[in-house]
Amino acid sequence: MKKMTDLDYMRLSIEEMRKSIQESRNDDKISPKVGVVLVRNDGTCVTAHRGELREGDHAEYTLLERKCTAENVTGTVVFTTLEPCCERHMPKVSCSQRLIEARVRKVYIGIEDPDPTVSGKGKQRLMEAGIEVAMYPPELQKEIEEANNDFLQGAYKRRLMKKGEADELVTGLAAVVPNVTIADLGSADLNRFLRIIKVKDLQSEEGISALKQLQIIGEKEGNLAPTGFGLLLFGKNPQFTFQNAAIRAIYKSGAQERDMQTFGGALIEQSRKLYEWYQDKIPSHIDRNSPVRQKIYDYSIEVISELVKNAIIHRDYSISGAPIYFEINDENIIIKSPGFPVEPIKLSQIQAFNAPSLSRNPLIMFVFEKLNLAEQRGLGFGTIRQLPRNQRPIVTFEDPYIVFTLPLTKNTRNNTIAPNDISMFLEEHPTFTRAQFATFFALSDKSAIRLINKMINEGIINASGEKRGVKYAKI
Repeated sequence: MKKMTDLDYMRLSIEEMRKSIQESRNDDKISPKVGVVLVRNDGTCVTAHRGELREGDHAEYTLLERKCTAENVTGTVVFTTLEPCCERHMPKVSCSQRLIEARVRKVYIGIEDPDPTVSGKGKQRLMEAGIEVAMYPPELQKEIEEANNDFLQGAYKRRLMKKGEADELVTGLAAVVPNVTIADLGSADLNRFLRIIKVKDLQSEEGISALKQLQIIGEKEGNLAPTGFGLLLFGKNPQFTFQNAAIRAIYKSGAQERDMQTFGGALIEQSRKLYEWYQDKIPSHIDRNSPVRQKIYDYSIEVISELVKNAIIHRDYSISGAPIYFEINDENIIIKSPGFPVEPIKLSQIQAFNAPSLSRNPLIMFVFEKLNLAEQRGLGFGTIRQLPRNQRPIVTFEDPYIVFTLPLTKNTRNNTIAPNDISMFLEEHPTFTRAQFATFFALSDKSAIRLINKMINEGIINASGEKRGVKYAKI
């Protein structure tokens, strides 16, 4: 029997998730669909889903307390489609605590739970207990999200309108910024955002409550004031407080620096200003083969825009003296974003453009999504994965920056294909055609066929079908 991979277990947990049973409730709260798989040390596994044996029981409870009661599961690996809960009313025990007490070795999580009682806390509790945590890939996250759409919408609403809790000590960007007032907020984007979340006025009781829950504003010594998030997103002059929250743009040609700009203002404004600047700097040519002449850029403008937004949203704003850098020269476009990937995302996942959806700054991501300025669940990286291999950005880490180097058309990388390139392709394309392989690696048909035949002879792939209908699959 074929040995199951991590992806197989993830898909199995999603199959289990779809069996979940919605419990009857007196309120309109929708319970999540959750599937869990526990992989024993001998490779066998046991599955569970929410409500499987009793209405309302969490999937992890069913798995650990009902199906594996007398079993020692120390060192096992668990795959769960939703972040484990971390708060339950006594005498109930949270799912994250059950996993810790079970001494599992690693937990794969499908998506974060946006409910305010969880929202990253379950993941954090597992990591603090020494359990390794990893996330599902974007394409599987999208499946989980679509199946749980009703639950997620309710969870986001609870996150927005949650009231009556005692104030917690907030730090970092969620803390109120000293020496600023509500008057320091103000932009068309703020008004548009308020309309989207169905709030009429910043000064209304409803508006103040909503923005306090979102941690865009806070209260200090009886006065309302912007938080770091609020100032960065909607402030008039956020660089007065966050000097590093800017973009340094440089255009070079030959050995000379032709133009240099520093773009400040609120984060959304920075994105727009930079977009307007680099459109005129990126090498391009006119396509005269169509009835209407079109400007063709030497590198996809959509990919550049996605990487810039990614840098703004996910960067580490706590690193002093480290703005985002954007450079155009004769050979490359270079984007530098401060901060190592947020745990548990690995640099290798970003290098393969297969990183799961997980933000260092979820509120900034939330606002960008609401304003239709960012894609959700890895759609941007999905676009990049469709590029030929020699046109994909090269990703490196140069402390404290993640660096994306985008080769311009005349400087695309050579076609030397390393074994890890093949492994990455097969991971993304379990079945493929000759044309897909040739396009991905920017090969001629003859070169593609020669390399495919080599993989067949080495027992890496097999072929099925005839002539133009032939397909190849990873063994």
